Amino acid sequence: MSSSTPSAQSPLRVKKVVVITTAMLTFIPFWKAAAIVLCDFGSSAFYAGGLAMRAFGPAFPWYILAVMLFAGLLLMLELEACSLFVRGGAYKIVREGLGDRMAKLAASALVFDFLLTGPISAVTAGHYLGGLFNSFLAQFGFSFHLPEGGFSVAFGLLVTGYFWRQNVKGIEESSSKSAKIIAFSLAVCFLLAIWSFITIALQGAHVPPAKLHFAPDALGWAGKIDWMKAVGLLGMIMAFGHSILALSGIETLSQVYREIEYPKAQNLKKAALLIFIFALLFTGGLTFLSAVIIPPDLIASKYGDNLLSGLAMSVAGPNLLKLLMQTLVVVAGVVMLSGAVNTSLIGSNALMNRIAEDGILTDWFRKIHRKYGTTYHVIHLIAALQAVIILLSGGNVYLLGEAYAFGVMWCFVLEAAAIMALRFKRRGEKRDFLFPLNVRYENFYIPVGLGLLCLFLLSVAVVNLFTKSIATVAGISFTIFLYAVFTLSERLNAKKANTMFEEGYRERVNAETSLDLKDALEDLSQPNRVLVAVKT
Repeated sequence: MSSSTPSAQSPLRVKKVVVITTAMLTFIPFWKAAAIVLCDFGSSAFYAGGLAMRAFGPAFPWYILAVMLFAGLLLMLELEACSLFVRGGAYKIVREGLGDRMAKLAASALVFDFLLTGPISAVTAGHYLGGLFNSFLAQFGFSFHLPEGGFSVAFGLLVTGYFWRQNVKGIEESSSKSAKIIAFSLAVCFLLAIWSFITIALQGAHVPPAKLHFAPDALGWAGKIDWMKAVGLLGMIMAFGHSILALSGIETLSQVYREIEYPKAQNLKKAALLIFIFALLFTGGLTFLSAVIIPPDLIASKYGDNLLSGLAMSVAGPNLLKLLMQTLVVVAGVVMLSGAVNTSLIGSNALMNRIAEDGILTDWFRKIHRKYGTTYHVIHLIAALQAVIILLSGGNVYLLGEAYAFGVMWCFVLEAAAIMALRFKRRGEKRDFLFPLNVRYENFYIPVGLGLLCLFLLSVAVVNLFTKSIATVAGISFTIFLYAVFTLSERLNAKKANTMFEEGYRERVNAETSLDLKDALEDLSQPNRVLVAVKT
């Protein structure tokens, strides 16, 4: 803990400020850290399967399972990233490994990712809630049918507006709330899975086919290129690319690493393993059961935007019990998806503040709210853009999903390349974890596994450029725009800093360290004192 040394009676009227450092943080166990990540990562279970079904047909559960297994490799990538940095994140890692320019590109792609995370989560939650209302209306004989598209837009705007206000005020981060949400979702998942297995035993099941049937809009520009027709290995990469948005939120692990209790490395590994198992069973398992029980034509026509609700309504049993099961699924889904909306605002705000620390953003972005002390300009901007995206989407989850994949893939590509570059830049640095498959040469580990991972990620990202025309146009345009904003803002900051230096401006701060909060507050004699905790 540190504070400035001038006394309260100083003739210069210098105010004493107490800064709480990381030593004052309350650290959390690995399972609570895993819960925070899963509240974001696990939410993709509610929309990934339906979007993949629309893109390439009934083979979608095989690729969702493949993506969930692939998540294990990306979690190991995050483990090595966290072993290098106290608070990682793709932006800081890319900046260290590949330089400032690539870091700005990574930051632009990350912001694009956050901008789409909120709308797709909010709109999906609206579809689940609208579908539940329609199920009740049909059960009790009402002829009225709620328009799910319009309802999902209205609900998405409501959720975004609520969390915008909460973030402006300064929302409290609670690992205990996340743990309760995941515990409830796990209970719902277990009950739904048991009921599904009973249904399979009673009614039989159909194994999903492996053959791919791409929709015309899922091929994008590749449909006009003969050698890129969706066959063989290339077709499998295309299908994998359409399923990759199931990995949404996995990068949250690098954001919570700092809060994990000692020993960090061991607890981080436990958290990653818990995340992997839960995601494989929750997202992969329930998606596969949905494809086994629900007829493909019913998924395409009715349950594309609320697949797990469709699973709840397709199990064996009386309608009232199935409605109760659907209600539990919808409650779990709305809570997790709404939490992902909040995470997108928190994550984008934190990212923009980290960029500001490097002198890239101007003072306008960093302006502090007079009452709440938050960087409200950034929060206003992100929330406004998310609201515009929700309105433009018209409640079309597939449209949002197609655009969303751009930021996810290119962030992973840049992060993997940066960590591989750091293997060469920091050869002698000891790491708590190394991505598997390394060839040792004297005291250096050649990253063969990282190289193969980076090559595969790059292949999927490049193929996505041709198959996801909406994501390509929107993602590249936004990335170029935001990169230009970062560059211009950085030059304005540099010019301002040079001007202040030439005019002789100096910041005068006298600091002292105190190990006890009581001692640090002794010299503060003024009334109405405010203690401000600074999270670095």
